[in-house]
Amino acid sequence: MSDGERDVLDAVLSLEFRGASALALQASAIRGVRSSCGCGCGSIYLDVDRSLAEPTNDVSIEIPVTATFPVRRGHDIESHGGQLTVRVREGWLHEIDVTSVGDDPPKMPSPDDLSFYPVPRGATTDFGTDGDSANIASATLGDTLIVLGSKLIDFVFGR
Repeated sequence: MSDGERDVLDAVLSLEFRGASALALQASAIRGVRSSCGCGCGSIYLDVDRSLAEPTNDVSIEIPVTATFPVRRGHDIESHGGQLTVRVREGWLHEIDVTSVGDDPPKMPSPDDLSFYPVPRGATTDFGTDGDSANIASATLGDTLIVLGSKLIDFVFGR
């Protein structure tokens, strides 16, 4: 795991949410990473040595926080055009997912560039059906509208 990847994960896991301390212990037991996407982005799978940590029941799919970061789109900088999500599978750290609306696949951002936002309970930031996380349809309607509404507001106002 690179220093930059470690710094990002440490920044996310330093936030206060249920399961953060168990996931931080898992993070200290990461024995390797590998790319989780073929596009060249910074998304990585996390390989945790399960003999050195315990799974958590407090986080099921994603930590309850997402982060945005600036990306280049043409000649402009989209201040919140990138998104970073830490995913959990069966109680274990699983992936750092980095996505973007920018022109190029997003690299792992610097922790200093991250802006953190809570994810409403029951919602997920994954709008795909890649099998690695729950589909947005599993969230309650109210939570889904909150997530979609906040993304629309950020897009319209360039936040």
